[in-house]
Amino acid sequence: MNYTCPDKYFDAVVLNMWTIGNFDDKESVVRNLFRMWKKLYFGFWIPEVKDIPLRLQMYNEEKNFRDVNFEIDWTTIKEKNSWLESNCTKIEEIQNIVHNIWAKVKLYPVFKSFVVAEVF
Repeated sequence: MNYTCPDKYFDAVVLNMWTIGNFDDKESVVRNLFRMWKKLYFGFWIPEVKDIPLRLQMYNEEKNFRDVNFEIDWTTIKEKNSWLESNCTKIEEIQNIVHNIWAKVKLYPVFKSFVVAEVF
């Protein structure tokens, strides 16, 4: 199935919670997405070792849909048999990225070390 993007701008885009954390150049991702939307929302985990069990529990519940084994590297949870991983991002890194693209950010703590960023 092919998906196309209409030739117009949208008010907002909401990303999967892993989306930003899994890119090496997060600033380029945010910059390019922000060019197309007036607001950008994304969730991210801040590096908190104490919250690894909660995140692992969440991924293990998803595991029921597929055969997955996990390994932990400090605050990164990786699937052993694939390239998928859940990385963490420092709040200061998000603030610097947003500053560099001449935007503003509002951070919303959701629970434990999970935060949603609103870039506008």
